[in-house]
Amino acid sequence: MSLACTASIYAATVVSVFQSIPHFLITVLLLRNHVWTLRDPATLAILLEDGAACLGIVMAIGGIAATQAFNTPFYDALAGVGISSLLATMGILLVRVNHRFLLGQAVDKDTRMGVEKILLNRRSIDNLNSVQSQWTGPNTFSYKAEVDFDGTFLAAKLIPRYQKEFAEAKDTLDQDLRVLLSWYAEDVMRTVEREVRSIEAEVRREYPGAQYIELEPMSKDADRFAIDDGLEASLKRIEIEALNRYLKSLYEPSENTSSRADKSTEKTKPPKTS
Repeated sequence: MSLACTASIYAATVVSVFQSIPHFLITVLLLRNHVWTLRDPATLAILLEDGAACLGIVMAIGGIAATQAFNTPFYDALAGVGISSLLATMGILLVRVNHRFLLGQAVDKDTRMGVEKILLNRRSIDNLNSVQSQWTGPNTFSYKAEVDFDGTFLAAKLIPRYQKEFAEAKDTLDQDLRVLLSWYAEDVMRTVEREVRSIEAEVRREYPGAQYIELEPMSKDADRFAIDDGLEASLKRIEIEALNRYLKSLYEPSENTSSRADKSTEKTKPPKTS
């Protein structure tokens, strides 16, 4: 009775695991790798514990039957040693499994690279650093990265609004400059916030399990002012060219319909020298 109950639960779990394998060809190696990468600790515990229980019952029945058939206690003792070894092995495996889940399991490479591809395809992002990811549940994960936003692209989104403001304030610029810069800085931050929300929505459309997404703005040149680069004529010219390309792609869509494809040609600014 115990064997029947345990075996039925184990069989149902094995069937569900087989059905979750995203491949048409199921091999022993593939099944083993898939089982070891399961993100549901309950399913993995059932596979290990109930599998060991079924095997232990079979070993016990075999030992008792052999002892009765050959009229010697050797096989009973051998079955007892085998069951003890099996329990010890399962205990070690469960310790490793629990240790892995307690410390946290990193997101698989395909998912991580897919999220990174989405981020790097955004024209507002130059680079990613310090990427960290972790499964927080069977189907949910967290993703954290330091993002180097492209300030030129953000400026291009604000220029149509602020170019008029600066032009109207040219006669009183000495009085209005501070408040205009204050508004501009605030709108830059709001633009970054809108961009982050848009990025998170795009990631979640592709990966609904992305429960926690943390994008931390962190430029590789955070310890210096961008305006210092304008002192070099070549860097200033490159900055102007990049800004004009962004303005054209943002506000002249009829002449540039493939903004995603042109991203590599828009971002031609060389890395800043320190």
